Amino acid sequence: MPYIVKLIGILFLGVGIVFFLKPSLIKKVMELVKVGKRVYIAGVGRIVVGGFLLLSTSHVTLPWIAGVIGAIILTSGVLCFVLSLSKIHQFIDWIYNKSDNVHRIAACVAGIFGVLLIYAA
Repeated sequence: MPYIVKLIGILFLGVGIVFFLKPSLIKKVMELVKVGKRVYIAGVGRIVVGGFLLLSTSHVTLPWIAGVIGAIILTSGVLCFVLSLSKIHQFIDWIYNKSDNVHRIAACVAGIFGVLLIYAA
């Protein structure tokens, strides 16, 4: 299980680096997710990853890191199903219209989550 947590961390770090270097990709991903009901696919993915991180807490070196990050991701996945589709689209539009610097900060957060997961595993 720690290897999968480390793999998730590497994925987060890689996504964070790519989005930091090219923040326009974040907008393309948002456009892709916003089409139809693809938000729900993203929600399922978040629930799976967040749930896995929570379940892995007893198998990693620093369980509180995997637990906190897992809880954040799981909560965001559940919110995809609790909030209305129009509210989610409103939120995506709000983020979409932010500057590249804000998108880079979000990419840094993803990268930091990745580093923390790698360290925790």
